[in-house]
Amino acid sequence: MIGKGAATAAKYGKSVAGFIGRNGAAIQRGVTITKDLVTTGTTVAQLAGIMHHDTKSKIDKIADAIHRQVHSLGPKAKKKQVRFKTGAQILV
Repeated sequence: MIGKGAATAAKYGKSVAGFIGRNGAAIQRGVTITKDLVTTGTTVAQLAGIMHHDTKSKIDKIADAIHRQVHSLGPKAKKKQVRFKTGAQILV
């Protein structure tokens, strides 16, 4: 019974990982847009007097934390490797 559950969990985990791999850029873009909308909404609510500054700060911090987490999981920029030919001379 446990083995069957583990196999099912692995199957769905692989499926989710594949989806995220194929759609990672779109997910990151969506999270960025959502963060901007949340920040704009909380600013308007605070200016309208229907939200306290502390509440705005908490909501903005949560949105920012989610944004940072999603972007930290994204594809990393590939580092360019520099190789020198053996026997190369450097003139100073």
